[in-house]
Amino acid sequence: MQYLYVITIFLLFGIIFWILRRYLRERKVSEDAYKPQYPKKKNFEFLDIVRSRPFNKKDKSFTGQDESWQEELKNVGEQLKKHKVGHVFLVHGTFAGDDPFDLVSMVGKTIPGMSEMIQKTIRGFVHKRQRAFFREMGNFTNEYIGILEDAWGSEIEIVPFVWSSANHHLARVKGAIDLISKIANTLLLYNKGERVLLIGHSHAGQLFVIMSQMLSSKKLRKKFLNIASRAGYNTALLMDYIMTLKQYGPDMVTLGTPVRYEWMLGKNMRLLHFINHRGKEPFGGGAEGILFTRDGDYIQQYGVAGSDLLSPISNERELNILLDDMLGVGSNLSLWRRRIKERRRIHNVGRSLLIDYKDSAIYPNFLKTLFGHGVYTRTDVMLFNFKLIAKHFYGDMPRM
Repeated sequence: MQYLYVITIFLLFGIIFWILRRYLRERKVSEDAYKPQYPKKKNFEFLDIVRSRPFNKKDKSFTGQDESWQEELKNVGEQLKKHKVGHVFLVHGTFAGDDPFDLVSMVGKTIPGMSEMIQKTIRGFVHKRQRAFFREMGNFTNEYIGILEDAWGSEIEIVPFVWSSANHHLARVKGAIDLISKIANTLLLYNKGERVLLIGHSHAGQLFVIMSQMLSSKKLRKKFLNIASRAGYNTALLMDYIMTLKQYGPDMVTLGTPVRYEWMLGKNMRLLHFINHRGKEPFGGGAEGILFTRDGDYIQQYGVAGSDLLSPISNERELNILLDDMLGVGSNLSLWRRRIKERRRIHNVGRSLLIDYKDSAIYPNFLKTLFGHGVYTRTDVMLFNFKLIAKHFYGDMPRM
């Protein structure tokens, strides 16, 4: 089975390179029409990763680290507790979930007699294999979760959230709805007043965007509820979950999330973006550096409008067309070619941290780094990331 995943990943990379080659061969679009434009707001800053304490990669556990490293992560936890953070949700990105190509859903619709339990079992198996293959590249591992649980204790619940991770609008809308339901159900078990910290890798950030739209805009909420109804959700129950979540101010952190959907931050919502970046300007790099991860995160740069895949399920394709009017064009190669010329890094809303994670090389390392997209969820950078989160959301932390 391991070989099947290796073949799948290489096929995926082959498709990416085929698209790039086709893009380079076709008639060029005017460079001026989609050239990089400096962000209107100075809502970003450049940083270098600072490892104040070494991480023991041979023993990826909390107790396997030296006492000073343990103490620093404990201090972050104390800062979160001080600001009443009761739950930290960790959300993986595209292709790291339990149905990345909609195959389980397609089989379930093709065989109506297939029970939910069987589908759930298959999804669990797929997700387990995906986690085993990606390991720390864009995936929150059991070791990662275990370190946080051991450092912060039971006062802060670490909640890994799994969604299909398919690469299109509807998959993200479903993921956002399921995430809202999960958060609301979790909050109902605890006293009101706690804050929730959401951390999402890659397109998990789009789940957060959709959630912000559903919480903040009555007009969009109505449209999303219509889509949810057609997708088989109980909209009355979903509305209750939305109203529950509106009482809280989720703090949202994105890790390498492409600039796609429009953020709508409501009362008490806070937003922070981590972007793997090298260079003195807030733009993505050129394709010539992609094999060496020269300019940082290329997936964050290329996962823009037009880059979605088509769902193999006909009614989902229809719903995706409706969602184009709400979220922007999903799948369109011509638009995608134009958008990547913009080399956009900076989100219009929230603070963007352009961080040099030092993962470039003089030899081709694009697989090892997942095109610069896999660095954020590594255990050896988690202390650095969480100290930044604590500093920006929950007051001053010790110098990094």
